Amino acid sequence: KFSEVLGSAGFTRQQGMSAPDVLVIDDGIVDIPALYDYVKGKGLGDYMTRDGRVYTLRRPLIVNPRATLVVSGNDVDELRLSVEKGAFITSAGTIYVLDTKFVAWSEKDKRPARAEYENKREFRPFYTGWSRSKTYMANTEFVGIGYANGKSYGLSFSAGPNGWFKFGNDKMKDRPAAIIANNSFDNALYGFYSYEADDVVLTGNEYIGNIVYGVDPHDRSRRLAIGYNTAYDTHKKHGIIISREVDDSIIFGNLTFDNKGTGIMLDRDSNGTLVYGNTSFHNKQEGVTVFESDCEIIAANSIFENKGSGFRIRNSYNIGLFYNDIQRNGSAGITAYTAALKGDPVHKHRDFGLDPYDELTGVAAVGNVIEKNGTGVFVDKVTGLFLKGNQFVDQSPKVLRGKMFKDNPELLFRYDQKKYGTSVNATCPALADPLYVQACKFRNNGILAGDGMDQLTDRIKSSACAKSLTNIKPHHEKVQEEINEQQE
Repeated sequence: KFSEVLGSAGFTRQQGMSAPDVLVIDDGIVDIPALYDYVKGKGLGDYMTRDGRVYTLRRPLIVNPRATLVVSGNDVDELRLSVEKGAFITSAGTIYVLDTKFVAWSEKDKRPARAEYENKREFRPFYTGWSRSKTYMANTEFVGIGYANGKSYGLSFSAGPNGWFKFGNDKMKDRPAAIIANNSFDNALYGFYSYEADDVVLTGNEYIGNIVYGVDPHDRSRRLAIGYNTAYDTHKKHGIIISREVDDSIIFGNLTFDNKGTGIMLDRDSNGTLVYGNTSFHNKQEGVTVFESDCEIIAANSIFENKGSGFRIRNSYNIGLFYNDIQRNGSAGITAYTAALKGDPVHKHRDFGLDPYDELTGVAAVGNVIEKNGTGVFVDKVTGLFLKGNQFVDQSPKVLRGKMFKDNPELLFRYDQKKYGTSVNATCPALADPLYVQACKFRNNGILAGDGMDQLTDRIKSSACAKSLTNIKPHHEKVQEEINEQQE
């Protein structure tokens, strides 16, 4: 009956048994010393061992919905989970892990079970919170957790499984929730992963040298608060990424640097995000990337000395870049473009039914300081661009680049950028599919009003749109034209 809960976690192989041993806390509040005393009293001394205040869990542990597990520094200096015995913890109940150490432990080598990307599929202990679980973790060191198997990535939170136990007529349907505060995650496969989790708070954590991602909320997780974390030296990909319909979240005050990929990434239809007051530097790719995601406000961030662009925006609409400090990035300060992903062999693995997108890019860049980047702003085939009040410092002659500016290199000098700004709209891009653009809360509440793109999608869809045209003019003239059209 535990098959869906435990999945193919690899512990059967670790124990060398077709019917392996599992510990289950069914009801009540249990701490680690009490759990140890229980298994010892039952003659199951091999299930857990103790050396002073250091405990080693040697079997998988399930916390059922009516149960609470407490792992506290008041009585546990370190909780070790045995690699050799296939130990891990999975929960649909409540867990507190406070003021201690939580370590994937190799009993054979007598050390934490550290790994590299090349051996990511080798079993390492982990924690997974399922539906209805409530997880509170603070002031704890997590070392070496997670491996590449379903929901076994390190610290994971997931809706489901569908076959979790029933208690009377009650079904496990509530999404997992968690507060993860002031912890460190060292050499996890993923420092954080979620699937359909709601209202998770990640604050004040340090993500150190994790293998694939530092923070990776995924499919349809909602209303996440990711603030004041530090993510650095991620081996394979990004420091912080949200991907596939992770909507209405805030990412604020984080520090991301020296990651193999991007510092902060918004990906695959993750909409309605506020990215505020972050610092992202020395990443091997971009400081902040937005791919196929709409309706984002990205403001007051410090983005510098990344190998790629400061900001890279692709196939993303209703994007506001406001008052960011963008300095000394290897490529452009801001790169914005559209790209056809279908048919591109690089994206052959993508399911475009699950991950729909429009070949539209609309960016309003206002009040940014763009200094000493490889290029100031690089734009190619964007649908709409609004520039106002940006300061270009030591960017000449590479202030504006890209096909849109090829015949207009003096664009910023043609109009009053401080007072009016410039609106650049490609009103008729070639659209192979119907528009997927959704309503944007930031535009609806006026934050993006005045950038000349309020009716852009309507103009694109109109029957009068016969071929690609580019309109470049001072923004105040464009506004007056729209007023005249409305009056007519």
